[in-house]
Amino acid sequence: MISFLRSSILSYSSTSSGNTLTVLREKEEQIQQLLDEGEKLSKTQLQHTNIIKKLRTKEKEHETQITSLNARSDKLTNELDEAKKNLQEKEENEKQLKETVKKLEKSAIHYEKECISLKSLYEDAEEQIRSTKVALENSYKEITELNKTKAATESKVVEATLSAEILLKEEIRLAVDKERIISRQEQEKLQMTIDELRHSIQRSEIQLNRREQVLRQEINDLRQRLQEAESRNEDLTQNISNATRPLLRQIENLQTTYVTQINSLEKTERQLTDRLAEMQAQYAMSVEHERVANETLLETNAKWKLAEAQLSTLKQDKTRFTAEIDILRMKLTNLEDSRQREKNQIETMQEAFTQQINSLIQEKRQLELDAELEKTKYESDLKRLQIVHDALKEQNNLFDAQSISRSSSNLESTLQQQRSRRSSGGHDTPSSFSFERSPFVPTPKPSVYETLRNTGAIAVLESLESQLKEKEGEITLLQSEIADLERTRESMARELVNLSTINEKLQQQTQNYPILNEQYKELEKRYDALLTMYGEKQEEADELRLDLADVKTLYRAQMLSLSDSYSCRLSICSSLEKLFSSNPTIPYPSHVYIYGNNNTGKSTIIKYILNKYNHTILWFDCREIYSLNMFYHTFISLLSNNIIPVMKNFNDFIRILRDLSIQDMNNNNNKKKKTKQYYFVVLHHIELLLNYDTTGHLLYLLFKLNELTLGYFHHTLILIGHQPFYQLPQMNQIEAELGVLTPITIFVPAYTRTEIVTILQNILTQQQDILPSSISQLQIIIELALQSFYIVTNDLIELKDMITMCIKDFLRSNTKKQINDDGTNHDYRILYQKEFFMQVLNSVYTRSMSIPKFLDTHTADEETTDKSSHISTINNKNNTRDLPLSAKFLLIAIYLATQNPIKYDRMLYDKQNQGKKSRRAKIMHKRTQLESSKIEYLPLSSNKSISLNRLLAIYCSLQGDTIPLTTQIYTQLSLLTSMRLIELVGSSNETGIINLNEPKYRCTSSNDYVRRVAASIDFKIDNLILV
Repeated sequence: MISFLRSSILSYSSTSSGNTLTVLREKEEQIQQLLDEGEKLSKTQLQHTNIIKKLRTKEKEHETQITSLNARSDKLTNELDEAKKNLQEKEENEKQLKETVKKLEKSAIHYEKECISLKSLYEDAEEQIRSTKVALENSYKEITELNKTKAATESKVVEATLSAEILLKEEIRLAVDKERIISRQEQEKLQMTIDELRHSIQRSEIQLNRREQVLRQEINDLRQRLQEAESRNEDLTQNISNATRPLLRQIENLQTTYVTQINSLEKTERQLTDRLAEMQAQYAMSVEHERVANETLLETNAKWKLAEAQLSTLKQDKTRFTAEIDILRMKLTNLEDSRQREKNQIETMQEAFTQQINSLIQEKRQLELDAELEKTKYESDLKRLQIVHDALKEQNNLFDAQSISRSSSNLESTLQQQRSRRSSGGHDTPSSFSFERSPFVPTPKPSVYETLRNTGAIAVLESLESQLKEKEGEITLLQSEIADLERTRESMARELVNLSTINEKLQQQTQNYPILNEQYKELEKRYDALLTMYGEKQEEADELRLDLADVKTLYRAQMLSLSDSYSCRLSICSSLEKLFSSNPTIPYPSHVYIYGNNNTGKSTIIKYILNKYNHTILWFDCREIYSLNMFYHTFISLLSNNIIPVMKNFNDFIRILRDLSIQDMNNNNNKKKKTKQYYFVVLHHIELLLNYDTTGHLLYLLFKLNELTLGYFHHTLILIGHQPFYQLPQMNQIEAELGVLTPITIFVPAYTRTEIVTILQNILTQQQDILPSSISQLQIIIELALQSFYIVTNDLIELKDMITMCIKDFLRSNTKKQINDDGTNHDYRILYQKEFFMQVLNSVYTRSMSIPKFLDTHTADEETTDKSSHISTINNKNNTRDLPLSAKFLLIAIYLATQNPIKYDRMLYDKQNQGKKSRRAKIMHKRTQLESSKIEYLPLSSNKSISLNRLLAIYCSLQGDTIPLTTQIYTQLSLLTSMRLIELVGSSNETGIINLNEPKYRCTSSNDYVRRVAASIDFKIDNLILV
């Protein structure tokens, strides 16, 4: 650019010399501007390069940070993996320990049995030894008699042979009994397979019979044709005697055709027989396929049981982890609170110490200043005194001669004055002693002014001396205070050192705070997830509870209409009536086992028959039993109304049962009753009760109940289940020990389609108040609905629910459409609509709408019914139920929390600060105050919700502080909420959203029920209620 400008300048200089200067100036200015712009660009380029370098350095730093963070994350993931591995190892160790414990328990039970058997063998051996001794003595006696009588010896030989034969017969009988037991087991197993195969055989037989009928018809037709042909031939032979040769040929041809037809018929018969053989082979193959399918079904059942066991273990782990989360959360909150408190204490102490130190420093400085001032004053006073003392000495030397004559009188007066002043002034000084020595020196007679002057100087001196002594005392006091302050300063310094060490320790402890905070956040997330899962499970439980209420209503209806609706079970009813009818010669059976599918009328038939003969029934629904102790408690409570003692195991249960049966027997003897009390013990859903048995011998002990009670408890045990007897849980452990105790087994088959139609028709005519004219219409609706719903399910309860919905909706639509019609032409097309099918299936299976609500919304008149209180009905249902001890105390604690205000909790439940007498006196005093002021409490239906912390605090004070808070308490809380005795609520804010992190509960049980629960455990609840 510059070279171009210079070339242009040279060209311009050659052309015009006058304009050169102006052009040069302009070009120089342009050059200067370009140079300035270049400098600016270079500066901006430098800035950009510097920025790029800084960015690169920052990128490097970020990369280093990223690498460090990645390394940390890798370390943390490795630590997590190690922790998970440790947890898995611990869980495996726990499982191994549990397995070893179970094995040891089994071995211990086996050893106990062996010990019992060895004891029995030992006793038998002792008895044999005794018998042998007696036999030896008898043999010695008999030897002497044998020599005399040979006939007696022959009879004895015969008797010995007979005894040997009897022993052999007994051994053979035992072997036969064992073989019979084995054969019975095999027979029952085979009976099940035979029953299953019979249905398939019947179907195949029906098909084969149809084919055989078709073939027989064809054969009959062919035979008729043959007979007709033979008759024709005979007629021809009789009528045409003079036939010609062509006719004979025709006859021969006909005979040959006849032979060929016979051969073809034989071939067809052979083919049919071959087909029959093939069909039989196919039937055998189908049987084998069914057997394989049954085996696969058993395998899938086993896998399903294993999955259920794994699910139960996972649930236990879940509850254990929730408890650990709660404990860690409590620990973390306690640590945070203690840390905050210690911080605040340290800060307040530091502020107080700094203020004290500053005040002490200021006081020290002020005291030092005061001491310096006092020192200066003291020095100035000493100088003045020294001057005065020198002047007095000079005056004494001058007037020695004059003062001798008048010394006596003046001395006396001066001494008296000095004494009086000393007594008024206080202390002696060195100057006074000097003046006491000086009066004996002869002095000239002073004037009046001098005497006054001398007396005034002495008084000044004395006052100065007294002031000096006071100042010295103040100085000593200040010095002592300074020493005390220095001591306090040293002590404060020590305390500062101690606090600094404590602060360092706390800082070291707070270094782990971010890790704990992260763990706390993770636990919070898990807790929220668990709460959501808990809410879902609660909803499922509510739905199941509604299902159970519907089942109970239908069950009651079935019991009322059993004679009409269960006409299809007449054979089973007749067999059960023969078993349970009272007969003086034939006793009742000891054990009966009834099994079959769900909802086949097993329990209703047994109740009907036992109630028909007025037998005393002890009915146990094992779905409402949660443990073996609860089963023992309910069993004894049904027999006696007295207070039931605590039963820890089966031995206590047997002891109490034997005592009660002896008491009943004595009462009957006192009342002179001839008949003994006989019980029918019914265990419905026996599989659920056997699942709670860990030893596996509960069923065997129940069968031996008559022997264990020494024959005092007369009963018949009736078991109702879904599986065959030898497929019950833990049956393989007691199968060999049962022997003669095997029960009478009765199988209840499933309903057929025609039986279901008759049963539903009888039930619905009673429930829906249907007129007799519309019974035929009802039957048509049931058959049409079963065409579609019987494919989905064959459960009687579900089919009844579906058909009730169909009837209501069908009648509603037809009454709207055909008001003026005669009622013969009905529209059944609604039963085949897709939306109706979906609505019915959803309402039955998912319970999106309860059945009473569905029926209320689909009634023709649309009548509104008042909803009865759900709480009272549930309480009435649960009155018969028994609760665990911890659940009872939890219910009492929440009831007390609703009845008493929060401010009186310390007075009522705190056992450490005060004794029993003082607490009772305070409660009575407060009760009288409340009664005098006439404070009325709100009823239980409007009580407030209670926080979990307050509920657990009251529970611990009722049970005792030594009882730990385990996961069992939370399970009891969930049990009470599922039984609707209490209600789970949350602390809702203004938006109405429930905060599940702060759970609260509300008591929904009645006043009388809580008092009955407290009376069952001898708890005096009135002592802890203020009003």
